[in-house]
Amino acid sequence: MTIPLCTEEQLAELRAMPKRVTNPRAHWTPKPSGAPAYRQRSFKVCGDADEKARFEIYQREHLEDKTDFSSGVAAILRDGSRLMLARYNGASHEHGDIAYKPHIHRATERAMTEGRKPE
Repeated sequence: MTIPLCTEEQLAELRAMPKRVTNPRAHWTPKPSGAPAYRQRSFKVCGDADEKARFEIYQREHLEDKTDFSSGVAAILRDGSRLMLARYNGASHEHGDIAYKPHIHRATERAMTEGRKPE
């Protein structure tokens, strides 16, 4: 599915919207396919004031390297596509100018306009 372009204002509104987890007891699921092995869980989320607004929050972590993790929040759009609003990564790898430090990826209008991953 193609993700529609969003303005910086729309992205900021989605990120700032109060959210409520609807499955707080989500279970960790092993992701052992190949090495390294991870575990992951995903939370279903709705807008606190607008229950039609839907989101997903995930947590993923390496089973042996605690610096290798990722958490993220995605908006679930009306057509069912996912727009990753932000990802929070651990210090297990280099990323551009960031060398082995935790870092955040945020969706931007510019990245979407250029046809790159939003975040």
